[in-house]
Amino acid sequence: MGIVNETLKITDVIKLVIFIVTIAGTWYSLKYEVESIREDMQHIQDDIKTNNLTLIQYQVKALEEELKSASLKLNALDKEFHAYEKRGKKDR
Repeated sequence: MGIVNETLKITDVIKLVIFIVTIAGTWYSLKYEVESIREDMQHIQDDIKTNNLTLIQYQVKALEEELKSASLKLNALDKEFHAYEKRGKKDR
């Protein structure tokens, strides 16, 4: 019976080692997968920030163009108003 008990103990140790190696492999695999997902999320967040920055830059440029256009229109109206004022003073 001494040999049988030793054999059982060796098989139990082998099973335990296989179990531990399997758990360690699963843990490492999941750890790598989580790190990979985190890196992907970081890339996506960076892309979002970059795209938002680009979008904001385009919006600023569009607003600058609108402001220039409005400024030109305002200058034209101002000139017309001054010309009208001069004509009104001459008529008096």
